[in-house]
Amino acid sequence: MGKHIKRKRQPGLLGLVFMLWIVFSVLAVRTWQKPLIQEEIIKENSIAWTSNYDYVVEVKPCTLYPEGGAQNATATIFPTITKKITVSVEMELSAEKPVSAQGSYQLISRITAEDLWTKDFPLTAKKNFAVQGKRGNVIKEEVVLDLEEIQEFIAQVEKETGNSRRTYSLAVKPELSGTLVYNQETLPLREDNALRFTYESSEIKVEGERNFATALFFEKKAKKLQSFVLAGKSFPLAGARRLLTGLSFFFLVLWVYQARQHQLIKKSWRESRQISEKYGSRLISVAEEVNICGKTKVRLKSFHSLLQIADERELPIFEFYSGGFKVVYFVPDRDYIYAYLVEEQLTTKPVAAKAEKRMGSRSVHG
Repeated sequence: MGKHIKRKRQPGLLGLVFMLWIVFSVLAVRTWQKPLIQEEIIKENSIAWTSNYDYVVEVKPCTLYPEGGAQNATATIFPTITKKITVSVEMELSAEKPVSAQGSYQLISRITAEDLWTKDFPLTAKKNFAVQGKRGNVIKEEVVLDLEEIQEFIAQVEKETGNSRRTYSLAVKPELSGTLVYNQETLPLREDNALRFTYESSEIKVEGERNFATALFFEKKAKKLQSFVLAGKSFPLAGARRLLTGLSFFFLVLWVYQARQHQLIKKSWRESRQISEKYGSRLISVAEEVNICGKTKVRLKSFHSLLQIADERELPIFEFYSGGFKVVYFVPDRDYIYAYLVEEQLTTKPVAAKAEKRMGSRSVHG
């Protein structure tokens, strides 16, 4: 009985190619999910907007202050011995690069009875401001809180409404609006800070901070080509897209080709085994190529046709393994040689053409 083709499986290589396709496909998808160009916000010309409040109290001559007069800020102010509170307000801009600021402001005092009412009193007339350059004062004012007037106002409201609070809120704050201009870009200027006091009939205390700082900045948008980071190295995203997509497609085609070849080899092995099992006693294996010089080759489409010719002419059938997964069955007859190539009927056109070329050489081989 003749030998049949030994099937050589390559599941390891097939699996490796499939895994490489998966890896490069995932990486390619990641490159396409990432935008090619990204807008970046770049901060430029940082600006410091500071507000500082201070106050001095003017007291009547008393046991605590025998001479009376102006006293520096204290933790507690006693309304009964205090005539007025002088509040200084200073707001300043400082920038890395020259800016232009302009607008208007008015300082007010605000008295609030929580959940009941709020009343504003102007402390200055509405004024305009303008700042050019890297640094400048927007507000620099001193205003006076007349405690006697405040007491009288609160007492009158309590009398008219029949409602009173033990504690009121008293604040000095700017009503400010304006714009900052830099490089033809604008930013709004607002100020929500204030010097706040808790006001009671027996004492007044400062509430919260007296110094405030706000950071402002101008920004611009810049378009930046994205990068793709792989194994700690950065690559241009456009190039990574092309490369990884190409590799993904290459390994897909390679895997499909190898899977197809695997199926062809499997089918080839099966047909060769069937021929060997059924007609093995009639097959004569040759170890070397057979010289067919001067003979006309006739290639057949099936082993059955070759078997029919051998039976009609009472000739033996030879088989030759040309290596790999190809086997040639042939019958020499005077000026002719009839042959059937197992792989020829199963493989793709390029492989079949290659096999035909080899059959057309000076010897019989696969």
